Amino acid sequence: MKPRNIITVFMALAILILIEPNAFPVTLSIESKSGTPDQTLEVPITVDDPSGIAGAAFTVEYDSSALSITVESVFFNTFLDQLLLLSTIGIPEEDDGIIKIPVLDENGNPKLDDYSIPIYIEVPPEVDGIQYFQPLLANEVSGTGMRISAARFTPADSSNSTLFTLYVTLKSGAQLGTYNINIVPTRLYDTVAGYDANGETIDLLIGADPDQEVTSASAFPVLLDDDGYTNHVNNGYVTFMDVINQEIDLSAGWNLISLRQQPSDISIDSVLEVISGKYASVWVYFDGSWRVYDPENPGFSDLTTMEAGRGYWINMDEATRLNISGTTPSNSVELAAGWNLVGYNCSTSQSVADALASIEGKYVSIWAYMDGSWKVYDPNNPGFSDQRCVRGHYRR
Repeated sequence: MKPRNIITVFMALAILILIEPNAFPVTLSIESKSGTPDQTLEVPITVDDPSGIAGAAFTVEYDSSALSITVESVFFNTFLDQLLLLSTIGIPEEDDGIIKIPVLDENGNPKLDDYSIPIYIEVPPEVDGIQYFQPLLANEVSGTGMRISAARFTPADSSNSTLFTLYVTLKSGAQLGTYNINIVPTRLYDTVAGYDANGETIDLLIGADPDQEVTSASAFPVLLDDDGYTNHVNNGYVTFMDVINQEIDLSAGWNLISLRQQPSDISIDSVLEVISGKYASVWVYFDGSWRVYDPENPGFSDLTTMEAGRGYWINMDEATRLNISGTTPSNSVELAAGWNLVGYNCSTSQSVADALASIEGKYVSIWAYMDGSWKVYDPNNPGFSDQRCVRGHYRR
């Protein structure tokens, strides 16, 4: 008698061949994060429209001599979790550490092979002596980064836009600073799998259309191809810096402040936790409009974060001191035409002209609210200006 028919589930993710030529404008993005040398940074790789995605295959480039990266994914979940969502799957059975799941027919009965033996799917699948619990492969590329490939049994809906999460740490002895993390197409040289010996790039994201025949190219549309991908990839970076502390003395009433370090948690509740109950509101001018945070009505507030590089009006019910810890932010600040409410990302004082040397001739005036009064710097009349110290202030 023949043994029971066990189907081993595993996908050759590293050699996906995507043949549909027309790609849709899906955009991949790597979120930028900052932290201290002893932290592990969680860096999401997201997509603007996850609907229909069934597979991903690309290379993440980074300085592997300085960074250590591992990858996890809920989007491309474990074999077992994905299988249990299918209507053609029965109740799992465990046999000596292996889970065997019966395949059902359209009537909900066990599906049989040609010998009337029930068909099972076995998880975790084993290939070359290695058990795989998830349809996700992450292979390091010597000196340059990591190849990532993953697949789903069913195309995704729009509920989860995070494809992968990178867990990034700074290696012992590596320099503090900023390290780029980029997405590029994977290049394969496997002639056995049909690739050219000189290498071929493969497409980054593939979809699935269950209404099409599996043998049809339209059943697996390319969502992000290897040719025009640069217009649909937003690369990121990680920054590792030592923690710096800042103390801001706040007076009762209105105060104009800025943060000279980037908090690890930029949610406004976290940044202002130590003065909770002592302030009435926080205001910021950003993208040409005012935004407010009211601690009594957070659900109706449109200001949710505080970070370095911006100026904030905070209305205090009483005088107190705000203590903030974080890492050194970028020295650059984005400025729009017209009024900008920005911060001064530096711990040392400079003359206004020196601090703004990179935009000399491009600004009209600088206004600061200090010690309860307004001060101004006019670059055309510096001798008549009373602004001497750079803090959170208006620029135009």
